[in-house]
Amino acid sequence: MLLVSIKDTGMGIEPEKQEKIFEMFSQADSSTTREFGGTGLGLSISSQLVSMMGGRMWVESRGAGKGSTFYFTLEFKAVEDKTAKPPAISDLSAFRFLAVDDNTTNRRILEELLGNWGLDITVTESGPKALNELEKAAFKKKPFHILISDYNMPEMNGLDLCERIRENPVFAGILLIILSSAGGNECSVALNRGLIDALLLKPVRQSQLLNAIQRVMGTMAYGPDREDGPKAVKGNENHPQRLDILLAEDSEINQAVATGLLEAAGHRVTVARNGLEAINSLNEKRFDLVLMDIQMPEMDGLAATREIRKQEARAAGQKACDKRAGDENGGTGPPRVPIIALTAHTMTGDRKKCLEVGMDGYVSKPLRPDELFTAIKAILSEKPDEDKNTPPLPGEYGRNDIFDLDAALLPVDGNLKLLKQIISIFLETGPGLVADIRAAIDSGDPAALRETAHRLKGTLDNFGAHRARTAAFNLEKIGEAGDLSAGSKALVEIEAEVKRFMDAILSFNEGGER
Repeated sequence: MLLVSIKDTGMGIEPEKQEKIFEMFSQADSSTTREFGGTGLGLSISSQLVSMMGGRMWVESRGAGKGSTFYFTLEFKAVEDKTAKPPAISDLSAFRFLAVDDNTTNRRILEELLGNWGLDITVTESGPKALNELEKAAFKKKPFHILISDYNMPEMNGLDLCERIRENPVFAGILLIILSSAGGNECSVALNRGLIDALLLKPVRQSQLLNAIQRVMGTMAYGPDREDGPKAVKGNENHPQRLDILLAEDSEINQAVATGLLEAAGHRVTVARNGLEAINSLNEKRFDLVLMDIQMPEMDGLAATREIRKQEARAAGQKACDKRAGDENGGTGPPRVPIIALTAHTMTGDRKKCLEVGMDGYVSKPLRPDELFTAIKAILSEKPDEDKNTPPLPGEYGRNDIFDLDAALLPVDGNLKLLKQIISIFLETGPGLVADIRAAIDSGDPAALRETAHRLKGTLDNFGAHRARTAAFNLEKIGEAGDLSAGSKALVEIEAEVKRFMDAILSFNEGGER
């Protein structure tokens, strides 16, 4: 039981008025000439809140001019402080940590925190000095295993430091954690493309830091006594290794869902917004796998896959010619990158089209974690199972056809935090999609209507927003037919349904029920 008291030295309250002041619109001084204003609601509301939480509120005063003391009680359930003794710290005690921060206080906090956990920690104040520490440790064959760096530092910021580390093969495999108070996009991009292994926003709680350390250390397949440092990683239960995955997807919501699932499984994800960007990304970097949306602006997934396969064939032909010409480096060309289709369509004919252009698998949207990871595992093991790669037709998700929480939790594997993040994205981007639909109808542009309605439909699929999704699908069909005479009526419907859906998810994100 917690007792809270608030004491003042003010006007005091006469005994006969001490009960009355907790009533609505009541004050101890009710005269028209009173010195202190107010509605008389504050104490009434406070008393009701305390009562709702199982406590009570009262006042003690020795009379006018002698001040008052207000009291309230609240009862709490005792809970164990789980952050006081972080779990499995002993498993990390043999690894070496380097912390970098230009702020003396922050360095001291990190040094004491990790030191109290029994970890081997070295601290330094700048990027150049951190590189020097890394080089000395590597020379002594006692490499650091994890670097924890502040982002915003003079001379060399945290990401510049990480770039230098990644470029040097001497430091191969070191795990990099960035601490940032800015929360900017640059650090998030660095995380998505695999430059860093974890990103934490300041102020960082010790439990968050420990969880991040344990999470990234869990990907290591080497011991602290290995002189060659961290070279290999082990994957999660679904995959034998950590993958570099290219995600070609134009919907921000679908990007967030897929990226969240894949990164939670330990993979690195690079996002391309259309087929052209996907091709450019593949020309710049080798990926282990491509997840390709079928319908995207500028170049769709089918056209992009055709071009990728053509480029691979040309490269293979050139390699073969080089080998016949006596070039020992000639051969069969670069390995064929596996491509898995992501599509909201589930018809057999659509699956056939995907395979005909050279795709290797097929997963339906909204994504289901088990289907996605089963398809990836089947493709990478080179034992594709057609039954596993062919998704079932989507069934009924639940009774609530405005916002079906059960259906919305499926694509994010039950992760409420991730669901609320993608809801926040839709609350920002959804109205823009509806505005684009209106603009397409007003300008008489069926192609733009079809494309925008398709994007909105694909986004709504992730939330079990069945009524709004159906309205978007109807608009997509109107755009495909090229006759916009029914567009105005369908526009009224989509605006109403999206409004209902946004009200529901806004209430959910703010803590309400579905």
